[in-house]
Amino acid sequence: MVEMDKVNNCKRRKTMRICLPEKYINTIKGVHGDKAAEFLQNFNQLIAECEKRYNMYVQDAFDLSYNFVAPAIKKDGQEAVLKIVLSDHELQAELDALLHMKGKGAVQVIDYEVEKGIMILERLQPGHTLAVLEDDKEAT
Repeated sequence: MVEMDKVNNCKRRKTMRICLPEKYINTIKGVHGDKAAEFLQNFNQLIAECEKRYNMYVQDAFDLSYNFVAPAIKKDGQEAVLKIVLSDHELQAELDALLHMKGKGAVQVIDYEVEKGIMILERLQPGHTLAVLEDDKEAT
């Protein structure tokens, strides 16, 4: 019998410090196949590495679709966002654009590690995603 986390109905809370929703897992497996399986197998270790390397505590994820995105608190109290992207070309395109913008009209990149698909971003408040906008013109 699987014990459910009472807060967010997570079936994997005992094996994963941060719960990944079943819908997210199925999506990334469908899109990324073996790469997603490897990511999921090493997820706890990757989060622990991020926390150690970037001196932060990663919290439960935001609503997930194709990338892992979660708020984090750095040891100095600064709020940040950890984003892990499985698609190499999407990561590079997003990272290039954000670095070019230098925080002007876009989120600021605090740090990154391309080889692992990691970006540490400033946390913006209120922090709504474009998915909440119904008008495509407003979203772009």
